[in-house]
Amino acid sequence: MRKVVLFVAITAVIVGSALPVLAVSSDCEDCHKTITPLMVKDFNRGVMSKTMTCADCHGEEHTSADDVEKAKLPTIATCQACHEEQAEQYLAGKHAKGLLAIDVLPFTHGQPDAYIAGQKGCGGCHTLGMLDESARESEGRQCHKY
Repeated sequence: MRKVVLFVAITAVIVGSALPVLAVSSDCEDCHKTITPLMVKDFNRGVMSKTMTCADCHGEEHTSADDVEKAKLPTIATCQACHEEQAEQYLAGKHAKGLLAIDVLPFTHGQPDAYIAGQKGCGGCHTLGMLDESARESEGRQCHKY
């Protein structure tokens, strides 16, 4: 009997240590499923959600609505850590030049509410967190089409 208990305990430790730590992701989802539900939905149905948490790209410093300024916004360097080829393509294209404007213009988080409501910035055309374009349309948000 003692060997069975020891075997079960060791197995639980081995299996538990092999599972990805999702506490940070779940903690994030507690708030973000209400604040940004489509981003949460898109992340959870994507491949990255199987092996990564929100903290992998956004850091662990932001933990509540009282410290949103601590959330790190991913940069191309963040993506490049796992997506070298795609990052090189990005850096060679027009979008990397657009990123230079961020030094002059603020990220969406720092823009006035009126701009955010109008979806100015990258998310204005690139439906960040929305795989389903109809969701954007149903919310009355239109993006400029080139």
